[in-house]
Amino acid sequence: MTAAQARERNAAVAQEVIAVLPVKPQTVRALGTGSSPCLVNPDAQENGTVEYGAGYDLIGITPDQGPAVFAGVRKALEAKHYRFVYATTGTLQMHSPDDSTNLTMDQADSGVVPLHLTVTSPCVWPDESPTPTPSPTRDRIP
Repeated sequence: MTAAQARERNAAVAQEVIAVLPVKPQTVRALGTGSSPCLVNPDAQENGTVEYGAGYDLIGITPDQGPAVFAGVRKALEAKHYRFVYATTGTLQMHSPDDSTNLTMDQADSGVVPLHLTVTSPCVWPDESPTPTPSPTRDRIP
């Protein structure tokens, strides 16, 4: 996956999520995109790859509607093979093992701050070259 494909995938995932919301927002405000270095376990060292994130405010979904929204999104994403990662009253995190896309939704209790959706890409090379297939780990090398 190239960096451009990662950004396109983030936008597509956001649109898919917005389309399945059981409560529709009055307004969807795109907050922009950004990137951050990927850290390689177990040493948490940068390896030159980055992950791209895209954020959206879903305006008009009230805190009392949040649980139904989170439940609907979780059900729809699990049907697309996403895995549940974490949830609280105001947060939902999901992960796609198919392409390593991550999704987070969070909402403050006050209702003043809109429900927020963030989609994060897998780690890719920032220079637009395709991400290479990972090499085998040491324990798989004869």
